[in-house]
Amino acid sequence: MAMYAGLSVACQLAAPASEQGAVNWLNASLFLLTLLVLAVLLALAWRTWRACLQQRKDKNTGGVKHFTGYVSTVLYLASAIATLAGGLPVLVFAPCS
Repeated sequence: MAMYAGLSVACQLAAPASEQGAVNWLNASLFLLTLLVLAVLLALAWRTWRACLQQRKDKNTGGVKHFTGYVSTVLYLASAIATLAGGLPVLVFAPCS
């Protein structure tokens, strides 16, 4: 959502030339933002997964904490996939058209 709001503002303030097509500074910056958010989400999923594995080894943790950790991991991965799916169109579509 924030990515496309930023796209709208950038198109009003400094729109790239339409002759450039999808390869321009605006799409590159939006895709870099997508990759940054994707990296953060994947890092959070990795840390949560590692914490779940550590809790499994400790044996003295409750089942609710274990379940919550796995659900958090799956939600981080689903968010990463959704972020990538939302960011891929900037590779093929020209902005501000």
